[in-house]
Amino acid sequence: MQISALECVECDLTLKGKFDSNPIMKLNEEMLHFLHVFIVCEGKIADIEKALGISYPTVKNKIQKLKDSVSVTDFVDKSVAPMDLELNSKSVIEILELMNNGMVNYEKGLSLIKKKTEKKSEK
Repeated sequence: MQISALECVECDLTLKGKFDSNPIMKLNEEMLHFLHVFIVCEGKIADIEKALGISYPTVKNKIQKLKDSVSVTDFVDKSVAPMDLELNSKSVIEILELMNNGMVNYEKGLSLIKKKTEKKSEK
């Protein structure tokens, strides 16, 4: 299923189109409530136990269920992965050129250059 309309209940404004979903929108009411409590309790298991009146193992199970439901891979832009592989094969000069042209951000470029220079110094 894909979201095709968003509606404001206060002003009756409706937006129609194709909207991307995210993993959090797929959570059921129980898991949304648990996520809310988790955030309010800042992830402190003892506080979550008290707030929900559940045991430590139950909290851990719910955290695992939440983690499985909202996996990191759902947030990864799959079009970026091939780019990362391609960047690993670039020379330091090529990475610097990409950084200069704004095609690679500073942090990413610096990280790649650091890895490349560490590999050379190990040889």
